[in-house]
This record gives sequence, C-alpha cells and structure tokens, in this order.
Amino acid sequence: MDLPPSNPDVHRLLRCSKCETVLYCSKECQTRNWPVHKGFCGDTTPGKLIAKLVKNLTCSTLLYVQLQACLILAFDLLQRPRCDECLIARMDIGIEPCDLADFAEILLGGSSKKSVQGMLQLNGITVLVNPGRFKFAADRQATWRRAREEADSNGFHNDAIALVEFVYADAEISVCVPVRVASKLKKPVAARIDQGLTIATTATHELKVHYDDINCIQYINQTIRADKNNKLLLRTPMRPRDIKIIRDVAAGSDSVPAILLHAKIAREHVYEATYQMFVERWKAATGVAPSLVPLNSDRVVSRPRDENPNVSWSRG
Repeated sequence: MDLPPSNPDVHRLLRCSKCETVLYCSKECQTRNWPVHKGFCGDTTPGKLIAKLVKNLTCSTLLYVQLQACLILAFDLLQRPRCDECLIARMDIGIEPCDLADFAEILLGGSSKKSVQGMLQLNGITVLVNPGRFKFAADRQATWRRAREEADSNGFHNDAIALVEFVYADAEISVCVPVRVASKLKKPVAARIDQGLTIATTATHELKVHYDDINCIQYINQTIRADKNNKLLLRTPMRPRDIKIIRDVAAGSDSVPAILLHAKIAREHVYEATYQMFVERWKAATGVAPSLVPLNSDRVVSRPRDENPNVSWSRG
C-alpha cells in the first residue's frame, strides 16, 4: 500500500506540557478536553502509569516475542507478508488483582480491602480494517513510516511493521507502540499451530488449546500472573477505576471495558470456577444466563476517540 507523503505543517499535534501523554489537534481542542484530562494529568497519573506498564511489557523479550506471534496470527502474516501495509491493531488492556481470590471477591460483591495488588492484563485484540477514518490517521501513518524506514535501514526489509494501540478504559488512555514483526518467527508460529498451546488452568493442571491470537493473549496474561516476584515490573496497586470496571461486569454494564473484561473471564480457563459462580448467581437473579457481546461489535470497536490521550515510542 502506497502512503501519501506526509506534510509536517498539516496534522501537527500539540502535547500536554505537564504530563506529556496527551496529543491535541488545537488549543481549542485542549481547552475543551481539560475537564476530562485534568483527572489524569500529572507525574503520578494513570496516563504515566499505563505508559510505563506498556513499555515494561514490550521490554520483556519473552512477552515481546509472544506479542509478535499474536500479530502474525491476527494479521494472517503466514499467508501474506504485508511489509508495505500500515497495520494497526487495538489491544485493550486493564489492571486486575494478582490474586484470583481478590478478583472473585470484587466480582461477586465482596472485598472490603483498602489495598489490592494489581497487574497488567490484555483483554483482547482488534485489527483495525479501515484505520484511515480516524482523526489521528495521518499521525499514525507518519509513525508507521518512521518505523518502516528504521527497519529498512537496519536490513529488516522482510519484517512487517504493526502499530499496536494499547487502550485502557475505552481510550481514556492510549499508548501507540510500533512493533517490528520478525519474519523469522513465522516458522515456529506455523509449527505451534500444528502442536497447539499449553495453558495452565490451575496450579496443578494444564490444558492444550488451539494456537491463535486470542490464546496468545491468554498465554501472555498467564505469564504475567505467574510472575510472583514482579521481575517483569507489571504489577501496580489497583485504583478505584480498575475495581469499578470489575464491578461493572457484575452489574451487567454495557460499557466497553466491562464488555471486554466479561468476554475475557468467560474464555480464559484460569477464571473457570469464578465465572461459573458468577453465571449461577446471574441466573438465580434474572432467570437467564449473562449475554456476551461479540468483540467485533460496533459497541466495542468504536475507538480510538478523537481526543484520546496518546504517547508513542519505538522499542529499542
């Protein structure tokens, strides 16, 4: 796909000088968004925290390889190299309790703990089929071009470049990361498809599942959960916003974060016992099973927003 040459005088974005995590198209846009943004602005804000967690995720060799494998499968790169295409994927993320017992207590209506240790989790990936319709499309295309040029200059002509938009709380915070998808990983990914992927269901039991992008995410989440000593630096205290998203699932909220988290706990095997209890309580209260919204529904894939906070970098 041939991209039009970028014009540095057009689509020039302004960055919040205090937190440096938000991009605006104009002063007017910044002023209009301030009532929302002021709750996130500062050195210790969720914006800074999420950006740091995403950076730590991509700095882990093990997790970064799995992220690339996930992109190979999501973009079907085993069939087409797509090195000349601006590939963009939305990766919804959240902060969950490290301890499954804490998660169950929050979901099922208990937990009076004042402090709950949390960790980064990936809730789902969505390939953006027509990213050009978004307001920041020109900025993202410029980011892709720079990453493509850098990869070519280093001899990685056969590696695809994908921009991953890590989205927290339905684009309240968004972090864009260019990922060079190593072509040498395609052979082991193809072999893994034939072999399947082993997922831990409990501390003593494992299950072999189909190797696809969703189960790649499940494997990444499992690896983060198993990091008891926080060597990956992906643990952080739960904030009220994180706890509310879990409780929104229990309340049947149709907010995007709640929909995505509900889908995650319904499919990932580690939540099986907790989710079964949730379903039984829901049926007892309503007479029907809780419904799941498809991840490709317009109710879920309706972002990134025009005025979302952003920060981007290249992995060194």
